[in-house]
Amino acid sequence: MKHRLLFITLVASLTLPVFADDPPAQTEAEAPFFSPAVEAALAAYGGTEKPVLPEDGRKHIDRELSTVPGRMFMPRKIEIRKDACRLDLCNAFGDKLMSFPVCTSRNRGQKKTRDDCKTSEGTFKLYGAYISTDWTYKDTNQKCYGPFFLALNTPFYTGIGIHGTNAPGSIPGRRSHGCIRVHNENIVKLKGMVTKDILVTIFPDKVSPEPADAPEGPKPAAVKPAPEHEAEAEAETDSI
Repeated sequence: MKHRLLFITLVASLTLPVFADDPPAQTEAEAPFFSPAVEAALAAYGGTEKPVLPEDGRKHIDRELSTVPGRMFMPRKIEIRKDACRLDLCNAFGDKLMSFPVCTSRNRGQKKTRDDCKTSEGTFKLYGAYISTDWTYKDTNQKCYGPFFLALNTPFYTGIGIHGTNAPGSIPGRRSHGCIRVHNENIVKLKGMVTKDILVTIFPDKVSPEPADAPEGPKPAAVKPAPEHEAEAEAETDSI
């Protein structure tokens, strides 16, 4: 009988819950986000409760060309300013991802005819990127388009685009027949950062319209002929 009571007492002691003064230790999965010192300081300040951070399932994408850390790389538009001879690639937030000099049309104003040597003004879509290494200009038969040609969907006038050049000395400047020239290393970078249907805005030249019946002004002074080596350089830059 005595042994039976001892056995029952032992079994009861094993099945009853154990109450302890200290809570069980935290597992590795439940480890605090903040250090113990920070949690103690927060808890001691006016009875502040233990901070809990919300779950964030978003993926943060950083790219080296983004001007603001933490913003996702989202190229959305190209802006070209003919007066400043500048091209800017901007993302959806308006940040400039890339900016470099360009060469635009030798004549100012909106394009009106095919051979008026003016760059179209307005907002257009980029409809294709082409390898233009072997493309030649119709008047000189020279390879003057660089490695890539980014074609713009300009109404009424075809053949307008952003491309490289065989005359890097013309950039920045106003010497093209209507296209936008960039340095070859920049057209390679730009081609890798844009997609089809990206919007390209070409801002108007800051020129005042001339009156239809304006009186004839004085004739311009005679221009001194350029030296032979400068004339050759000019011929190279006037390909397109």
